[in-house]
Amino acid sequence: NSKTKWGVLMGDICLISPKFCGYIGGMETHGYEFVKFFVTNSINPIRAIFTKEKIEDGVPVGTTVHDGNAVSEEYTPNWAKPYINPVLTGDFQKDAEIIIAKSNFPETILYLNSPTWTPICMLIRERFPSTKIIIRSGGNDLVAGWIGNEKDRTRNLEESKECLVNIINNSVDHFIVNSDYSYNRTIAAGVNPTKIIKIVGGVDCKSFIPAKSRHDNSITVITSARLVNFKGIEYSIEAFKKASAMTDTNLRYTLIGDGPERK
Repeated sequence: NSKTKWGVLMGDICLISPKFCGYIGGMETHGYEFVKFFVTNSINPIRAIFTKEKIEDGVPVGTTVHDGNAVSEEYTPNWAKPYINPVLTGDFQKDAEIIIAKSNFPETILYLNSPTWTPICMLIRERFPSTKIIIRSGGNDLVAGWIGNEKDRTRNLEESKECLVNIINNSVDHFIVNSDYSYNRTIAAGVNPTKIIKIVGGVDCKSFIPAKSRHDNSITVITSARLVNFKGIEYSIEAFKKASAMTDTNLRYTLIGDGPERK
């Protein structure tokens, strides 16, 4: 919501989302719902969506590829297509220039759907000191020290994290996290607490309607996530096995997910 404790932010929005539609994940879901809400907003309409030019680490589920560009024609709604610019390369100087050319800074609000393109914040802030820059974190990206498609892999994890945190503290207005856990981890990483905003996600009850209650005293545990190694799903499965061995209650475990590392 643009009406927050820092007042009303005026201006259109440029969204940076490394992936948009056609892929299962919290970042992609958030990006889709974010655009769906703001695309017709009278105060903060969407001006542009910037996403990757190509996906080098394997094509995501549900994505078709044409001429090397990542395109999700089947999964991208028609109302979003006019705004999508698959131009991000990982050359942050080049990406910043492209974004500036297609934006209206400082009146435009720059919103990053993940911290992976954080370095462009510094470049845009240098040119437009008064523009508003907001980053949303899913929880893992900042701690993992991910920085876009950066080719130089010689920097170690702590140096990468320190680089991101310094840019956030010096060039970003607000850093959004989605839980108490992420809030505490972000502070521990060194982000200035005054920049952190906690917005806990909700459930769309029109799309997800609770089923009728069961009467067999069973307990169902559900994990919904991309099937990628860093999610640590194997730990939840192991914990479930141990819990099942410690109780007579009928326990069920359901795993919902998809991804390029399916096993």
